[in-house]
Amino acid sequence: MKALISTIEPRLTGYRVAETAYDDQVFPVSSELFWTDFPSDLNAELVPQDYYWYDPTDETIKPQNPPQDITEV
Repeated sequence: MKALISTIEPRLTGYRVAETAYDDQVFPVSSELFWTDFPSDLNAELVPQDYYWYDPTDETIKPQNPPQDITEV
């Protein structure tokens, strides 16, 4: 699975994951976009809701709002 990254759409300290596609479905894109591997442990179905973003500092895809660790007091 691949993720299409849009460098013209900032998210947090990186860029928007605009779309996902299977490896055999990638297509040529303009210079403002690029494809990268989408981790198999993430849910690609959440991408249309702009749930993920690409962090160029460590070249990873991350959720915009990671789950909080909730503990009872």
